[in-house]
Amino acid sequence: RQADEANRTVGDQTETAAILFAQAKLDHHLGYHAEALVNARESVALYAAMGDRKAQLVLSHMISRLHQKLGEAEPAQLAAQEALQIATDLGDEAMQRICIEQLEITRSMAAA
Repeated sequence: RQADEANRTVGDQTETAAILFAQAKLDHHLGYHAEALVNARESVALYAAMGDRKAQLVLSHMISRLHQKLGEAEPAQLAAQEALQIATDLGDEAMQRICIEQLEITRSMAAA
């Protein structure tokens, strides 16, 4: 968190986005899904502002999974759809398959 605050002060968006992503991954791993979601959203917003579509793809997929862990079907599905759209736009077939699987999970979650 100290590194994140220091980078915000300096204004290095790339490092701030990377630190937020790393913190989101750590929080997710430790089971702090709500905290991870906050950091992932901040990170994806920074990457979007910088035009980094691959990072947006990875984070959108992560955001879908975090919503899934929190039992939030609709936001999980929306994030999965966004990730799939980015994967399709990028022509990333491996990520398209992963995103389709996640979208199917979120749809079955919403139907339950």
